[in-house]
Amino acid sequence: MAQIRVFYESDRNQPFSLHPEEVHLWLIRWRKIENWIVNHWSLLEKPEDRYVEKFKFQEDRFRSAAGKIMTKLLASKYLHIPLERIPIRRGNYGKPEIVLDRNPHLTFSLSHSGDYVVLAFGLKKSIGVDVEQIKELPEYLELAKHFFTQEEFNEIKEIRHFYNYWTAKEAYVKALGVGLQKPLDSFYVKKDFIIEKGCRLDDWKIYQTDQIPDYALSIAVVVSNKL
Repeated sequence: MAQIRVFYESDRNQPFSLHPEEVHLWLIRWRKIENWIVNHWSLLEKPEDRYVEKFKFQEDRFRSAAGKIMTKLLASKYLHIPLERIPIRRGNYGKPEIVLDRNPHLTFSLSHSGDYVVLAFGLKKSIGVDVEQIKELPEYLELAKHFFTQEEFNEIKEIRHFYNYWTAKEAYVKALGVGLQKPLDSFYVKKDFIIEKGCRLDDWKIYQTDQIPDYALSIAVVVSNKL
């Protein structure tokens, strides 16, 4: 069992340390730190800056920039190295990773929606996080029918159930780091664990939290060290 500790953007300058049995969940309200984001924009490497600038709307640019900059800030604190020396690279399927010779297996996952940028950090753990603002979605049952298993579809009684399943499945796929190679209906989320090919995956656990009203948020994590 991992212990989930929750932090906010106001905690970013406070001392903190990450222990092997913990997952640190950062709930960043990016609008509260817009000036700080602007002041740290230069931390974005050229490919990151080009990616951010492709967004049409300013709030999408700020959300994306906030996630990348906060990742570097927090990683520098966890790893005790200068902020400018945190290289973030994408793996074969697009999963961002910290590439350092002296990295003690610090892993992270990033998601953002609405007013929040969410980061999860762990040590020697495969980890994934997904957050979605719960909005009106008239076609949610059709989406569930297309992307979910029959067992999951049968459990959906209201739109929040849909979002809970969606974020749990996205978090698991992000933790695996395989991108679109893993169809969402190839496994089944039941309560807080994963069933795949008829077998419960005892090494994996799904954590869901209602820390943010009107949002669904899930973390997928390996409960035993995998790296």
